[in-house]
Amino acid sequence: MTPQQTDLLAHTLDPETLQERLQRPDRVAAWLEEALRSPEPVEPAAARAHHTRIGEAARVLRRLDVAEEHLRIAMRLAERHGPEPSTVLARCRLARALQWRGRLDEAITEFDRCVEDVRRLPELADHFPLVFDQAGRAHFEAGNWDHSRELLAVALRMRLDLADRGTPDPTGEPADDQVETARVALDSADSCGTAADVDREVHRLVRGIDARLDAERDALYREHGVRRHSAVLFGLRTLLLVGPVHTDLVAALLQEHDGLDIALAELAADGFLRTSGDHLEASDAARVVSRALLDLVDGTARAVWGEPVDLASTLDELVCCATGTSPGPAFDAWTAASPATGVAGRLFDRLCALAVHRSDARSHVLVAEGLTTAQLRALLPDDPVRRRIDAATGRIASRLFRPLDVEQRVTLTEALRALPA
Repeated sequence: MTPQQTDLLAHTLDPETLQERLQRPDRVAAWLEEALRSPEPVEPAAARAHHTRIGEAARVLRRLDVAEEHLRIAMRLAERHGPEPSTVLARCRLARALQWRGRLDEAITEFDRCVEDVRRLPELADHFPLVFDQAGRAHFEAGNWDHSRELLAVALRMRLDLADRGTPDPTGEPADDQVETARVALDSADSCGTAADVDREVHRLVRGIDARLDAERDALYREHGVRRHSAVLFGLRTLLLVGPVHTDLVAALLQEHDGLDIALAELAADGFLRTSGDHLEASDAARVVSRALLDLVDGTARAVWGEPVDLASTLDELVCCATGTSPGPAFDAWTAASPATGVAGRLFDRLCALAVHRSDARSHVLVAEGLTTAQLRALLPDDPVRRRIDAATGRIASRLFRPLDVEQRVTLTEALRALPA
């Protein structure tokens, strides 16, 4: 791109989507309208550059039909007139437009081809960072966190090398800006990878302790006369101790519990809940049960984990600092409830908070997709919609881990892996 085009398309990078945010979209829109009215140059290389500039501007303005049309023309001109490196770069730009149009599998296939081509063409050495960066962003959108990290790490190393050698970036952007953008992209991919790794450990640990609770928990329910819907009481154990709970919050927290309205009504009939308008409140009996459940969880977890004070403190700080990052209501409410319990019980509660954050994220994504939890369950693991939902959920969940540096993320993940279930 020319320096003028680079200045026109000045942008910042959204760390959650790795998509550009134009700094002056009105100027870009005005330029695009004028460019669309201008005739195509006769000389093939100039014509290719003309369509490339139009396509790139249209893409960042999200006029994606226009972007694909002109970037496809640019690719055909490159294929027809060469040289081969121009064809690879044209394919890379077209793949990015396809990605933004939602044709992610098609885009990734093209990006992977571009990565292989750029490795075998020494003439493209200075363009390595662009190709690896764009391929890494596509795999990021697909939720392929590990592969995304690998590609984006290569892009960052190459950009640093270009900057150290004083070699101008082929895009025309200042080297410092390019390096900073590459750092942001790699950090976002690493945050998402950490979120996925931590989520696996959260499931392992929470399910492990939950399974160990079964016998004593059932005895506790019998002792206190809980005949039905014990899972609802367990899910609400912390919130019921801090005061009335809005029914919308209950629904958000227990979204996977079928027949929730009936369960709440029957718990009220059994004397464990009181209803007041759109709020639920624990009866004295429910408060006793909730307190007993917290003590049971603490004792069971302590028998397995001991008292990991440092890890509990780390998770407590992580969760508390993440207040306001969830798109749903359940995480902040769960975090604020913060029940008084022992070290192991507090660690279990903070692990549950991480699970609630991801649950809020998934609910938000499902609403955007127009799907219910039941419809999500019916999707096969390799269904494109399922993969898109999982990736979008993971990007939101990564908000928890972005404030941490890489060493802190690794330390946290390893500490969780070291805990027995």
